Amino acid sequence: MLERYRRLFEGIFIAVGSRIPIGPNTLTLLALVPAAAALLSALWGHAMYVGPLIAASSMLDALDGAVARARGSASRRGAFLDSAVDRYVDFLSFMALGIMGFLWLAIAGLLGAYMTSYARARAEGLGVEVRGVGVLERAERQTAIIAIAVIYALTGSSEVLLWGLMALAAAANATAVHRIIYIFRILR
Repeated sequence: MLERYRRLFEGIFIAVGSRIPIGPNTLTLLALVPAAAALLSALWGHAMYVGPLIAASSMLDALDGAVARARGSASRRGAFLDSAVDRYVDFLSFMALGIMGFLWLAIAGLLGAYMTSYARARAEGLGVEVRGVGVLERAERQTAIIAIAVIYALTGSSEVLLWGLMALAAAANATAVHRIIYIFRILR
């Protein structure tokens, strides 16, 4: 869904990325720091920091690829590191929401996120492109997590957290199932 805006933001990130003195792999690893801080903030009862910290992690994740492209240093090694760190950031982000309440829903959402990513990785290994298949790719998931965390922090409403996590878990798993069906049909 947000994939169509990728080119617009990519130009901005490449312009910014060309001026950053830090390497892309370092930026990838740095994305773990605010994500871990988001989980710690949730554990310590500071819900107001969770959304902004996850947003900071997402910005670092967006910048790493832009820096690599701006410097002409994009590599399979960096792409692999980025994907691996993304899974850790997904875990930290979902658990931060789960710690604030409804852990079981956060785990259900995390399962959908992992299955969506797994389906893509496995499909690409079989020569099938699935980018853009499904309603909740990683950018949309992170945006939803940030929105849920911020709205919850502003309202303190457990209903916001409950309904937000239910919608997130349902959409993440629907995306995974959509991809699985799509890939299964392509591989006839």
